[in-house]
Amino acid sequence: MNKLFELGARVYNNKMKIENNEDGTVKYSDDEAIRALCAKIFDKDGNISSMEDLRSFNKLVVEVANKEAQGKFERIVNLVSDFKSYGRYDTVQYYKIPQRKQTTVAISASGAGVDFTKIPSRQTKVPAQPKLRQFGVQYSISEMVNDPVNAFRTAVDNVVEAKLLFIFKEIMKLAKNGVSAGKIPTSQQFNGSGMTLANYRAIESKLIRAGRNARPVLVADTAFINDLALKQGTEGLGGTNLSWLTDELRTSLLRDVTFDMVSKSLAIATDNPWIDEANSKLDLEPNEAIMLAGAEGSPFKISEFGAMRTAQDMPSIEKEQVLIKIDYVIDITLLNGEMMAYLNDTAIKA
Repeated sequence: MNKLFELGARVYNNKMKIENNEDGTVKYSDDEAIRALCAKIFDKDGNISSMEDLRSFNKLVVEVANKEAQGKFERIVNLVSDFKSYGRYDTVQYYKIPQRKQTTVAISASGAGVDFTKIPSRQTKVPAQPKLRQFGVQYSISEMVNDPVNAFRTAVDNVVEAKLLFIFKEIMKLAKNGVSAGKIPTSQQFNGSGMTLANYRAIESKLIRAGRNARPVLVADTAFINDLALKQGTEGLGGTNLSWLTDELRTSLLRDVTFDMVSKSLAIATDNPWIDEANSKLDLEPNEAIMLAGAEGSPFKISEFGAMRTAQDMPSIEKEQVLIKIDYVIDITLLNGEMMAYLNDTAIKA
């Protein structure tokens, strides 16, 4: 681990060190070191002094994201997938195991005995198919000049957020492809406008049984989750009688901004902020959602092969922003479509 990476790690983790002389004056500080590093790359007018130094700095941002922010990344991605890291050239196999079958029991006509029919269990090997993918992040030159400590931390976090966004987009793409390819049962799909709570609970019930009575997990935009949560207060469990609503739930529906449960499912809201100044565009469609059975293991298998790396081309400078292109080798596979649901309610708007 080189000294430059150690500096970046301390800055990112807010563990900056300072050393004083015997007379109390500052001998060394990480704050001054990161400022000096940025001043070496950018002058006060925002010009790039050295493209080689800029590439090294961008590489540092990505390396710190790889090692120091990986825990933050894995905590989120493991909520919706089975995620593992491998060496760049490793060979990985997934094992698709059929749903566990109960042994059939037949009572003989005479009642004298019981016939047991064994249903064999087979697993299918599915090879991971790693592909080189690319995504980009950017940071402000002016912020890196004026406030390098916070700008560096933000740049590292932006790399992690871009990586998560890329994965969530791929998961939603796989879910839609799973619908068209027949991998997700039709009874576990909703494609239309105005999904009712009854519609949702029917699909939820399917996944509760598939997950052996574990709670399903709904992964959706805040608008999608809130729409369903509020329907608990208007549609109820069927009919017009809402007497089952507790005072606590009534208050929650009135006051809470986000909800961590809908019906019997855990709810996880995606981070999906506005991406334009008119507050009209989002990265992820707010009307699309997935629901995963609560059984051990996710239907989505994600394998990353090696760490993220800065691409070998020249960094791009636009509107006083540095754009970093990042290479990432990854496989994302939908292995057990029967253990999930795809929901698309076109009535939901951000």
